[in-house]
Amino acid sequence: MGADHGLAALYDVAGLVMMWSVLNAWLQGTAMLRTAGVDAATYAPFAQQIAAGHGAEQYPVLIEEFGKRRNG
Repeated sequence: MGADHGLAALYDVAGLVMMWSVLNAWLQGTAMLRTAGVDAATYAPFAQQIAAGHGAEQYPVLIEEFGKRRNG
């Protein structure tokens, strides 16, 4: 990233901020759908992990579930 060694870290943090913002927005949207009684496909991975007793584990459970879907 050039002579400024802090610039690479800045790019890394900026990317992480965007990722966490998107994930939080997805969780908020699915929570709103659930509250409204909508059985949305986007809520399914989260609902499956809650049903399996992993609701208190938060983000790691979602990451694991999405990995399963992508990898087969």
